[in-house]
Amino acid sequence: MSRLPSTSVGYRSEPKIPEPVLDGEADSPCGCGGGSNSGDCSKCGNCFVWGEHTWLKVGAGLRTSYNTVRDGAPNGTSWSNNFNVDNARLYFNGQGHKYIKFELNTDINNAQGFPSTPGSYDEGGNMRILDAIVKFEFHDLFNVWMGRLLPPSDRSNLSGPFYANAWDFPFAQFGYPNIFQGRDDGVAIWGQWCGGALKYQVGAFEGVNGAASETQPIAGANPGDDLMFAARITANLLDPEPGYYNSSTYYGEKDILAIGFAVMSQNNANNDGGALSDFTGWSIDGLFERPLNNGGVLTLEGAYYNFNDNGATNSVRDGQSYFVLASYLFPCETCIGPNSGRIQPYARYQN
Repeated sequence: MSRLPSTSVGYRSEPKIPEPVLDGEADSPCGCGGGSNSGDCSKCGNCFVWGEHTWLKVGAGLRTSYNTVRDGAPNGTSWSNNFNVDNARLYFNGQGHKYIKFELNTDINNAQGFPSTPGSYDEGGNMRILDAIVKFEFHDLFNVWMGRLLPPSDRSNLSGPFYANAWDFPFAQFGYPNIFQGRDDGVAIWGQWCGGALKYQVGAFEGVNGAASETQPIAGANPGDDLMFAARITANLLDPEPGYYNSSTYYGEKDILAIGFAVMSQNNANNDGGALSDFTGWSIDGLFERPLNNGGVLTLEGAYYNFNDNGATNSVRDGQSYFVLASYLFPCETCIGPNSGRIQPYARYQN
């Protein structure tokens, strides 16, 4: 796989809404955590609380960018100029019972360059369901999520574009079947030991359903409506990563050495001229992040993917892919006018 050389400049702004926590992980009803917010959800700024187990958190996420590509203009010889709305999300996270929670998130249909059809329901800019999850959270070791959600998969998918360590989502990841931005309809069972030192996630999902779409391009597959099965296990050898999701960088707030393995499988997921074949995909990923003595932060990340349509000659996802990434967050802040922040150069290679 290859991409044209491009330059991107973007602005990212998203309040990081903590995932609803399990019993005992926070002092306040809506999971605002300890410190100055301990026991007082009103200090979160985005909480509506009606009782100890009844609350709603509301948020939004926006990513915009400017891209220019050499010889990318319609005439084939000029630099292209494109302003993009990469993501425009609304978040609703809440709880209605001690053991029952929910998550509802939306995004624009053409987020991150997804194709769309002008004049149709999926026209670019239309709002679309991203996540719609009912969560039965009984114990650290056993929780059930059902609806539209991220299946157990690789670290990049469970981080998403807002919590990755690079602006562009890695294209090496795109072999896993999904409905929209890595999501699928189904159910997942997950749990964790020692606050997230070891996590497991297993689930059953729709997967390839026989209808052609931008992420499921082979029509006529899966005539028996077989489910897709997915599983992931993650080991955190330094600081834990609690919860279903993860990040691909913690900007020095954690010492991370994490290794994850994921697998997906579905019968009859490809139709090769009437001959059906099964799909199996697996990946292994790792993240190392360590604050240094000078206050800087070193991050190393990598993943390897293997997607197999078992002999189908028309497969669009069969093969191997990988990426490696290294970044360094400088310890000192840099000021540009009234704004200040820390510079983080990174290099990523993917194939």
